[in-house]
Amino acid sequence: MSPTMGLQIAIAVFFASIFKWNKISAAIGVWITNPVTAPFIYGMTYVTGARLLGIKNTYSLNSEINLDTIHKILQKAPGIFWALIIGGVIIGLPLAVAGYYFSYAAVTRYQENVKRKIAKQKERLAKRKIRKQIKIQKKGVKSNY
Repeated sequence: MSPTMGLQIAIAVFFASIFKWNKISAAIGVWITNPVTAPFIYGMTYVTGARLLGIKNTYSLNSEINLDTIHKILQKAPGIFWALIIGGVIIGLPLAVAGYYFSYAAVTRYQENVKRKIAKQKERLAKRKIRKQIKIQKKGVKSNY
């Protein structure tokens, strides 16, 4: 839930390599924040962080953008950034833990299904092999009489 869309993949892969985690999983995992979901996620993380930091929305944009407007926005940028960081940590940590257990359960279920299918296939192949051996034995018994 970092406010660094575009850089978050590099950040995730960097930390995954430091902690010797799966880099591909880390890169995929941060794509929860993408161009479609970003307005919702950033809005939610900003509101959470701003409330904790006591930031009040005291400025609204005018319809006319000029240098004075840009200057006011840039003055508020550090506060907005920290609100996004703190809100992202507060919202992101529980989601990361829940996501881990959800993913772990999904992967475990998938692996069990694959193991079950392989076991069934081995059982079918073993039955075929036995049937084939029985046919060979019957042919051998018939030819001896």
